[in-house]
Amino acid sequence: MNKSNFLPTIKSTFNKYFKIFLMASGLLALGVVFFYIIVVSRGYYHMDCTDTILWAQAMLDGKTIINPEFNYAGVIPFGGPLIMLPFVAIFGYGMKAQIMGMVLFALLFTAALVYFLKSINMSWRWVSVTTAAVLLFTCSREKMREIFWCHIIYYSLGLLFLFVGLGLVFNMLKQDKISVKYYIILFIWTMFFSTNASSSLTLYTAPVIGAVIAERFLDTDTPFWSKKNSKHGIIILVMGAAVIAGYILSKLIIGSVTAGHQNVYSTFEGMGTWVSNFLNILPGILSLCGVGVTFEAIFSLEGIVILLRIVIILVVIITPIVMLFRINRYKEREYKIMILVHGIVFVLQIMGWVVGRLNDCNWRLSPLVISSVILCVMEIRRLYKKGSSFRFSMVLIIPMAIGMMFFASEVHTDYCKGKTLKNERLESIADFLESENLDF
Repeated sequence: MNKSNFLPTIKSTFNKYFKIFLMASGLLALGVVFFYIIVVSRGYYHMDCTDTILWAQAMLDGKTIINPEFNYAGVIPFGGPLIMLPFVAIFGYGMKAQIMGMVLFALLFTAALVYFLKSINMSWRWVSVTTAAVLLFTCSREKMREIFWCHIIYYSLGLLFLFVGLGLVFNMLKQDKISVKYYIILFIWTMFFSTNASSSLTLYTAPVIGAVIAERFLDTDTPFWSKKNSKHGIIILVMGAAVIAGYILSKLIIGSVTAGHQNVYSTFEGMGTWVSNFLNILPGILSLCGVGVTFEAIFSLEGIVILLRIVIILVVIITPIVMLFRINRYKEREYKIMILVHGIVFVLQIMGWVVGRLNDCNWRLSPLVISSVILCVMEIRRLYKKGSSFRFSMVLIIPMAIGMMFFASEVHTDYCKGKTLKNERLESIADFLESENLDF
């Protein structure tokens, strides 16, 4: 082979296989999630993970969505228990139903994310990369893995509804004349999730409605009450009506049932704690994503890994903030609305953290982290496609890629800890007690 052709051939071959890898990255990340759910999670399953499957069992026992004889920590009429219900009905209350329910949820979560990403005109390669980033960031720490893949509660469920809801809105805004069926689907989708109390307001309805209004408000070239904005107005009215209908439906379904745990965290905290709560936001996000500062030397191997994790998370959190302040530079409507959705989620969650009691548990910031990851990949895509800004995209690509490798390895680390094998003995004891009709 001619030496002058050697390097171009190597580069061409590398690009070919790298593109194949990017196309497959989403499936590989989903495989990591499946491995965690099916194999690893059994060793990390504990009382906090049982809520979804217990609520499904309560549905079966009471033959109703909300069982008035059951004591609920949180009331989610249309959520995880419905996903888990058929498996509990077929296989009974146990790990088989738990694992199959979580596998189905992982598929639904991924499908919702893909639907949203296609609605913003991403190619399949970028859809795959973004999906991989989101799924692997949900595996960034033991608590994140538990929140997303051991049970189905407000945070993961809220993101699923947000992905589908935003996808519907974007697809509707692309049409010259919106089909009535889209309005009906959006109304039903929003109504069902609006039965889930404050989580629907903070993670879906308020961010989407607020972002659609704000995007039109920022378009100073178009009068706010222009006919051009009529589609936006109808979407807002449909979602607003769905919120009211969902609230009424929730009252009919829930009745007098209360959720003690959920209600406690929907209260204000004393003003004397607000400053310290604010100062704990960044440490809360860092620890959520696996930054555990010890007394290791900074330039030891452990210290360098911690520094890398800090840089990765800072890049992920700061990038959307920069995008928000530069929002008028973005031409695509979908980019603007997504940035504003993230901004509203950010404000609502930070307010709940500072003046409320969300600060008791850092995993309540998980939706903020995931929306930040999505915006980071969207910005990488924009810079990458803009040839002159390719070098700047590398500033985001490198830490994101390192982070994804870190977080994928975390699942394998969990597996190697041997907790899975340790819990097999406990499961065998539980199976024996059940076979003898003994309580435990």
